[in-house]
Amino acid sequence: MNITQITETLQSFFEAHRIIFWSDADGEFSESLPDILPDGVAILRVQETGALAAKIRLELDEPQMKFLVYTPQAQPEADKDWLLDVRKYSKNFTADAASLLLNELGLQAQTLRDYLKRRKAFFAGKDRLARLKQQKIDAFDGECELDKKMIAVTVRADQPETFTILLKLFTSWLDEAERENAAPPEFVPVVFKELIKYDLFEAFWNLIRETFGYQSAQPNLYELAAHLFVTDFARHASDKLPNHLKPLFLESSNGGLNASVFLANWRNNVAHQENYRKIAEIVEREINAADWIEKIEARNLTECETFEIVERRVIRDLRDRLLASLPSDTSDWRNLINARLDRFWARGAENSYSAVYAALNAALEFQILRDRYETGFTYPNAAAIFSAYENDLYKFDQTYRQFCEFSGRIQFAGWDVLKPLTANIENAYGNWFLENLAIAWGKAVEHEKLFENWKIEGAANQYDFFRKYVKPLAIESAERKIYVIISDAFRFECAEELTRMLNTEARKNNNALLEANLSALLGVVPSYTALGKAVLLPFETIDYKTINPNADVLYTDGVSSAGMPNRNSVMNKHNGLATTSEEFIKLGKEAGREFVRDARIIYIYHDLIDSIGDSASSESETFDAVRQTLGELRNLVNYIFNSLN
Repeated sequence: MNITQITETLQSFFEAHRIIFWSDADGEFSESLPDILPDGVAILRVQETGALAAKIRLELDEPQMKFLVYTPQAQPEADKDWLLDVRKYSKNFTADAASLLLNELGLQAQTLRDYLKRRKAFFAGKDRLARLKQQKIDAFDGECELDKKMIAVTVRADQPETFTILLKLFTSWLDEAERENAAPPEFVPVVFKELIKYDLFEAFWNLIRETFGYQSAQPNLYELAAHLFVTDFARHASDKLPNHLKPLFLESSNGGLNASVFLANWRNNVAHQENYRKIAEIVEREINAADWIEKIEARNLTECETFEIVERRVIRDLRDRLLASLPSDTSDWRNLINARLDRFWARGAENSYSAVYAALNAALEFQILRDRYETGFTYPNAAAIFSAYENDLYKFDQTYRQFCEFSGRIQFAGWDVLKPLTANIENAYGNWFLENLAIAWGKAVEHEKLFENWKIEGAANQYDFFRKYVKPLAIESAERKIYVIISDAFRFECAEELTRMLNTEARKNNNALLEANLSALLGVVPSYTALGKAVLLPFETIDYKTINPNADVLYTDGVSSAGMPNRNSVMNKHNGLATTSEEFIKLGKEAGREFVRDARIIYIYHDLIDSIGDSASSESETFDAVRQTLGELRNLVNYIFNSLN
């Protein structure tokens, strides 16, 4: 018989009797009685009203009403039963809760009857019973399995697994402590009181002991957390624990392994990662980790990710090594940086620690380059310098820019860990690389009298861009559309990074049709924005016209190249058009296709870096503008390729 069957049985009894007596000796159904009661029947709890008041209500006040007369105790002896005369013309009903539960849960073992009686407080709630049935009760579950599932129901864990239960408990512990503005180490969550109420508290700690080997005369969640975190740290750090922490180490090898697996799972669980950070901070503070982790050599911590302070210790060590002379082989440094980037505290593109490691990696590559060119830049001619920059020297600009970008994020976050390294990189870049390369280039330009004939063997000039790169493609196929994206102040080293991004993305998406290639042009002199943009347009002649004392305008084939409407007019003569990237990409697929339908050559202008770098108020944001530009240009290429192709 189950709860539904009780209701049906009572219903059938009430068809023949107005009054039913139910003496529930152990009070097992006291809480669930309203859910059991058939419709149209009133409950009369004699222990609350008293026998005389009950008798008056039954026979005088409501003589037509159907009543379930309930007492949470055994039926009294006849000489002590004040309602004996009423009982004689009514019906008695009894139910065995243990039998009901065995049937309702589908359990086979009759030996569980006493166990189920001991858990009567848990089963008194219909909601708890319903949620327990959702835990996939097996017909042959024993006491331990049932306890585990009841604990999961009580703490509202999704699964009756030890790790899931514990994760839920830690979450409740933190959330309640924050709401109560209480210190978590001493705080006891409400759910613990529920475990005690349902006689599951001891079963929970037995489960913890069996899983982790943790036991205490007065077990609590903070002490458990401290054991788990300290054990995980000790298992991954190649150093001895301080003596005062040894009592927190879980001696059981299996328990220690489970502790590390549990914390690793916790760190990988996106929904609970913030709670991991909070509890790690609590334990780190309570065990005074800052006082002793700094004394451990960083190389003994490279496999550890238990505490945040470990990350800071490893970072400071890498910084200090970069401030000294580099060894001949730095592959282990690269491997360490890449490994730490995949660890918990540095995971995520917007993470401060990932920015630190990215800055350290850029600094390492910059230092390696400097050591390679320790003797300076000596080349036979300008063409050799041009080729060297195109193939290798651009990396100085790239690694410097990347270092500044990522170290800037750290400074913005208020951490000056890279301050001494920043001074070194700035000095090397400005006073060594730029100065020495400028001297080498200046000598070559002067020696070869390049200002008299601005050409370098093997390099195309910027003013030949349309004739060399665009026009041949247009002639090759009358059906082809050619898109030219012009991003002002987007340096060669930035283009190299974009090239790698596009090719990596194409390989990842198995896109064999998209391939990015990179080559350099010899820029124009004097080098300024208006001239640079003008010579990229199709033209036969280019002229200056003075509009006012402070402004010259460049004309290509007699048409002004200043402003988007004029550039569009120039392109119209060549079956093309010109537009800005902002206006172009927001068109969307259908409008975009209509916009370019009659054009063969589409010039798209993008100038985020130039607009930010040219303003004194925003100049400091230039490095972030490069990162944003890389993303915008990638999106622009994907838009053209996927929506307009």
